[in-house]
Amino acid sequence: MEDLKARKSALAESLFDHEGAPTGVLTPADLDALPEG
Repeated sequence: MEDLKARKSALAESLFDHEGAPTGVLTPADLDALPEG
């Protein structure tokens, strides 16, 4: 469970730069592949 939280945290950090702006690294296909919740 902690591993999943760590991966989600790393993913969330990768989505935004240090100013909190979206980096746009994900495509709609990537979003579709994410598990809900």
